[in-house]
Formats: sequence, C-alpha cells, structure tokens
Amino acid sequence: MKMLKKLRLAIGIIGIIVVVSHMTYFALKPYNLITFFLGFGVIYLVFVLPLKWLNKL
Repeated sequence: MKMLKKLRLAIGIIGIIVVVSHMTYFALKPYNLITFFLGFGVIYLVFVLPLKWLNKL
C-alpha cells in the first residue's frame, strides 16, 4: 500500500511538471492550437488516467 502511495505521488508530480512545461512552451513559442490540445490529450492519457486507475485499487 505504501508503494502505491509513492507511485501516485511520483506520477502526480511528474504530471504537474509536464503540464506547466507544456503551457510555458506554448506561451513562449505559440504553435498550432490543435497541437496544443493534442498535447493536453496525451498528458491526460499518460498521467490522469493511470492516477484514476490507481485510486480505485
């Protein structure tokens, strides 16, 4: 159980860092808005869905 808590914390911290860097990069170098939303889709699939799955365990 302790290992799952650490895994959730690690995924959460990495996810926050990735979201902030994604938004910062878009603010400094605007690119296609579709790519911006696709980036958030990938972030959701990689970080948010596993956290939801881990919370059900």
